[in-house]
Amino acid sequence: MKFLDEKFLLSLMTEAPSYVSQYPRINEYNVFSISKLSWNIKDQIDWKLGWRKVNHEWTNLRMAKGKIIHEYLQNKLDRYAGWAFEQERLIHIPYRWHNRPFTEIVLMGHIDGINYLTQEILEIKTSDYSDKIQSWHINQASAYWLAEIAISKIDHDTGIYKINSNGRLKILSLDEKLNGATEIYKRAIKCAQVLDGVKSQ
Repeated sequence: MKFLDEKFLLSLMTEAPSYVSQYPRINEYNVFSISKLSWNIKDQIDWKLGWRKVNHEWTNLRMAKGKIIHEYLQNKLDRYAGWAFEQERLIHIPYRWHNRPFTEIVLMGHIDGINYLTQEILEIKTSDYSDKIQSWHINQASAYWLAEIAISKIDHDTGIYKINSNGRLKILSLDEKLNGATEIYKRAIKCAQVLDGVKSQ
């Protein structure tokens, strides 16, 4: 077997299991992705309804690059006490579905890093284009902050570390966390309203 083959090497980079196979609960109709909602409502709706065509090769390659950087930083942080990584968090929002057999919306996501001793949450972002920390990054980190408050009743310091040609850290203010979490809540309700109006097959 020859290994210096472009298609073979690309296949190694893109064979990672998809998020939906790793975390099958996200396939449930009333379970929404915190990451997708942070970006926009339409992306979540289209994905739930199967309207969004995904280039899995491109997506997995992009995810693989981000995963390598995430794991590198996580391994460095793991030298210090208190850190845990890729921690699943669920946010349960009471909601009356009219056309579906649910009584809530569930938001699902995974915290890149949380230190239980220093009470800090870290969201890691990578980009080939910009070191700017965007509003959707703030929305996502704020949702994790809210989810952690529901569990621990502790207001964790929450930071976003954006890695491009260098690194940029933004620590969110309380107002930013509240506004980001509120935005995610509004989007979740709007998303459910649209999906509830779609007749089941």
